[in-house]
Amino acid sequence: MKIEIETEHLSMRTANLLQRAGVMYLEDLTELSFSQIRKWRNCGKKTINEIREYLGRRGLALKGEGITPEMKNFLIKDFPFILTELRRKIDLCIEDLQLVIKTFDQLSIDCEKVDKVINWQVDLIK
Repeated sequence: MKIEIETEHLSMRTANLLQRAGVMYLEDLTELSFSQIRKWRNCGKKTINEIREYLGRRGLALKGEGITPEMKNFLIKDFPFILTELRRKIDLCIEDLQLVIKTFDQLSIDCEKVDKVINWQVDLIK
């Protein structure tokens, strides 16, 4: 699903530039690089910065620009919480695995007992 660019959140100049370039969707905008946009007539640094900010507020960036400041802030703010949650879930998985291992060990012991009883019965029959 393509998401339309909300031109009401952009200056008239930037909205017009995007319209003239035929860029109507966020996906189309993120596939453009700085150098491609810079070639547009009447497109200067201010317009490009506005586009970057617009994309950044949505966690997106121009092609080849990687992590936006907004994405970086998200990672710095929320990453410790995410790590804590992952550690908690890993600990729960480890506890579950330890229980499974203990159960298999118990089954193994039970199998050994059954095997001894069977061998004892076989010896009695002989």
